[in-house]
Amino acid sequence: MWAAGAPGKTATSGWRGRMSTLFNAKKRLKGSSSRMVCSFIPRMASGLSSSTWSVMKSKSNWKSEPKPWPSLNFSTAAPITHTHVTSVQPLHSFELERYFAKYEFVVPHLLCSSDCEPIAMSEVIALADEEVSELWRSLKLAYTESKGHPLLLKEIASLYLTHDQNLNVVTGVPQELIYLFMKSILSGGERVVSTYPGYQSLTEVALSLGCTVDAWTPEESADGKDVWFDVDKLESIMNSGDPTSLLVVNFPHNPTGALLTRSEQSRVIDLCKANGTILFSDEMYRGLERSEDRRLTSACDVYDRAVSLAGMSKVYGMPGVRIGWLAFGSHRVLGDVFERVCSLKDYTTICAPGPSEILALAGLRSRDRLLKRCRKICEAGIDALEKLTSRHDDTFAWTTPPGGSTGFPKIQNQDAHLFTERVRNECGVLLLPGSAYLPGDERMGKLIGFGSDRVRLAYGRADVPQVVETLGKWLDSELESPYN
Repeated sequence: MWAAGAPGKTATSGWRGRMSTLFNAKKRLKGSSSRMVCSFIPRMASGLSSSTWSVMKSKSNWKSEPKPWPSLNFSTAAPITHTHVTSVQPLHSFELERYFAKYEFVVPHLLCSSDCEPIAMSEVIALADEEVSELWRSLKLAYTESKGHPLLLKEIASLYLTHDQNLNVVTGVPQELIYLFMKSILSGGERVVSTYPGYQSLTEVALSLGCTVDAWTPEESADGKDVWFDVDKLESIMNSGDPTSLLVVNFPHNPTGALLTRSEQSRVIDLCKANGTILFSDEMYRGLERSEDRRLTSACDVYDRAVSLAGMSKVYGMPGVRIGWLAFGSHRVLGDVFERVCSLKDYTTICAPGPSEILALAGLRSRDRLLKRCRKICEAGIDALEKLTSRHDDTFAWTTPPGGSTGFPKIQNQDAHLFTERVRNECGVLLLPGSAYLPGDERMGKLIGFGSDRVRLAYGRADVPQVVETLGKWLDSELESPYN
C-alpha cells in the first residue's frame, strides 16, 4: 500500500527510520485509517528491541480493543509505481470443482469420480520398505524441503528415461503446479493451444493472464460413440494465426479417455519443434491404458522443451496425500522456467507436508503393485458400464475409451444436464454434466460446445458395479414412462 519513504526523499536507516516510516504512513492515511497502520506495525517492526517497541506502541495510540474497520480513502496514500503491467483478468469460478463441492459428500452414490479407489493409509505403510518405515517412525512435523524430499525426488526421477541426466523435478499439489507453471511461462498476450474440453485450470489460468487460447477439440463418429483427437486438426490450428507459444495436452484425456497413438504423439512433438513451442503434458492418467502397448512415452523424455505433470491421485489411488510433480525435459533448455516455478511456490504452499511425502515415497516404491490394483478395479467398473450402456443404448452412446478412468458418453433423446439432475434427485447417483467443462467457451470468445450433450462416467472406484446396478434399476423403471 505504501513504500518505505515517499518518492524523492531518502529514508532514514535504523529503527528511527522504521518509526518514521510507520508514523508518516499513519499520517498520510489520517484518522479514519490509523487502525490499518497499527495492524501492520508488528510485521514492519521485526527486529526492534523491546524498549523501542514500547515507545512505538505508546506513540501510535495502540488500543487493546480495536475499533470496527473504517472505510478507507486510498486517495491519501502514496501511489504505487509499477514497472510492468499485464492485462490480468479474474480467475472465473472453477465449475467442476464447485459442482463436486456441492454434491460429492451428500449424494449417496458417485459415478463420476476421476480418481481410482483410495487406498487405506495403513496399507501404504504396510507396503513400505525398512528405509521408508524408519522415516515414518522418526518423522517430525517440521517444515520440509521446498522442491521435495530428496529420496522422493530421486524416486520420481526414476520414472523417466532421462533420470540420469539431472532431470529437474519439483513436487506440489497438481492443481498448484498447473497454476505455478502457467504463471512462470506466460506474461500475457501469448497464444496458447489446448486440448478441450478438459480440466479448467489448463485453460483458465492462461485466459486470466490475458493470453489467447485456442481449443483443440475432439472428433466424434456419426453415432456419437467414438471420440478421438485429430492431429491434422491440431496442425491446422497451430499453423494459422500467431505463433503458438504453449501447447497443452492431456492424454489419456479427461473426460473422454481418448488417447493418441505413438506415431500421433511423434507428430505432435514435431509440430512443437517446428514452431519452437513449449509443450505442457498433463499425464495424470498415464498408466491406466486398457493395453500397455498404448502407453505413450512421457513428453519430457522425448522433447527438451516439454514439461510433464503427474501425481499420486489418479493411477496410484492416493489423492489424499496431495502430492504431484512437474518433470522438465531439459535443465539446460527450461532451467529458468523450473527455477521460476520453484520461486513462485514460495507464495503458495512453500513445501509439502512431511507425512504426505513419506507416504508418496512408500507408494512409488510399490508402484507396480498399486498400479495393478487400480487397473483391476477399473476393469471391473468398465465391465459393469459396458453392460449398462449396451442395455440402454437408447440413452447412452458410448464405446469404452482406450485409457484413463473416465468416459464421456453422449446422452440421447434428452437434455444431458437435466438427465444428471433427475438421476441425482430420483436415483441418488451423481453424474457429472458435460456443461461443467465448458465455462471457457465464453472466455475464449467462441462457442465450442463439444460436450454439452454428454456426461462424465467414471469407473475407478471399487463400488462402481453396485452403483451401476442402482442406476440400471432406475433406468429400467423409466422404460414404462420415458422422460421427454
